[in-house]
Amino acid sequence: MFKQIIGWKFSLIAVAVAIIVTTIWFVNNLSEKIQQEETKKVATWVEANRELLQASPDANLNLAVEIVTTNTTIP
Repeated sequence: MFKQIIGWKFSLIAVAVAIIVTTIWFVNNLSEKIQQEETKKVATWVEANRELLQASPDANLNLAVEIVTTNTTIP
C-alpha cells in the first residue's frame, strides 16, 4: 500500500512538472511572437512620424497621417 501511494505521488508530480514545463514553453513562444509584432508596429509608426516630419509641403501624406492618427496600441 505504501508503494502505491508513492507511485501515485510520483505520477502526480510528474504530470504537474510536465504541465508547468509546457506552460512555460507556450508562454515564452507567445511572448516572442507578441514582441516581434509590436516591434513591427513601432517601426511602422516611427517611419510614419519621420515621413510627416521630413515631408515637403506638397507631398501626399495620407498613409502616414492615417497610421499616426488611427494608432491605439503604441503610446
